[in-house]
Amino acid sequence: NANDFLFFPSYMAAVLWMGMAMHWLWLKCKNKISWRPLPAAAIVITLLLPVPNLFNNFRANDKSNYYYSIDYGNAVINTLADRAIIFPQGDHKIFPLLYLQGVLGIRPDVTIANKYGHIEKKLYPDLISQVKQNGGNFERIPREVIEKNIILNNPNRPIYFSDYRDMNDLPEFQFIPEGLLYRVIRKSNLPGYQKKISGYYWDKYKIRN
Repeated sequence: NANDFLFFPSYMAAVLWMGMAMHWLWLKCKNKISWRPLPAAAIVITLLLPVPNLFNNFRANDKSNYYYSIDYGNAVINTLADRAIIFPQGDHKIFPLLYLQGVLGIRPDVTIANKYGHIEKKLYPDLISQVKQNGGNFERIPREVIEKNIILNNPNRPIYFSDYRDMNDLPEFQFIPEGLLYRVIRKSNLPGYQKKISGYYWDKYKIRN
């Protein structure tokens, strides 16, 4: 399960309780058991307990040659036009882009709209001001309304989505697949839009896993 990592804190808490229980059990039994090698034997057995799991599952969990995340991020970056705004959905699509841009310094011209699970407020300041003036809570603006505002206010910047989005609220625009992404194009600009065939992108993608 992709969400197994969510249980890590509970595993650590369980280990602490098990350690405390073993210590309590030792305090209760140490005066009743005279076999001196027992403490050493207990420590060795405890240290050996993870070995079967490590041996059986190491290959399945070994990520030393796992490049999918960074290769996916590079593929997405290579799909974007200059000064693009991208709306990635989900941690597995956002984090590779954050790493490439924030750590490796690749494509600083690209704006990642939702870096931390919510759309960056600097991308829709006019909408925030409007909601505040009307006495509303800008933290509760629907995501679709924010996306619409950004699309309408950035006519000169290419806008992409990692996942399909219904365009009923923007009938003057069209969603067009471009490689791994979808690009938002105003219908009036379609005659001059040079759509690239899928092979143009897939020939550039290098996914090693």
